[in-house]
Amino acid sequence: MGYKVRWHEDVWKDFRDFDKEVVRKVIDRVTKYLAQDPLKLGKPLKENLAGLLRYRFGDYRIMYIVDIPGEMITILKVRHRKDVYR
Repeated sequence: MGYKVRWHEDVWKDFRDFDKEVVRKVIDRVTKYLAQDPLKLGKPLKENLAGLLRYRFGDYRIMYIVDIPGEMITILKVRHRKDVYR
């Protein structure tokens, strides 16, 4: 059993710029793969983004936080790797 996934409303705005096939693949990867072990699969970010994790999926980066007691991950951003940290 994995973590529950919650999508921040800004992620849906990010998805408007993506191809529908990419959106489908990102959602599928997050719900079926990342949600199983988000702490092991993600890489912790540093400095002003400390406390967040990122998961690399092709040319895209998925930024999220993990609520361990609540067994939930909240996806905060999904963007191309060149734009995600701005």
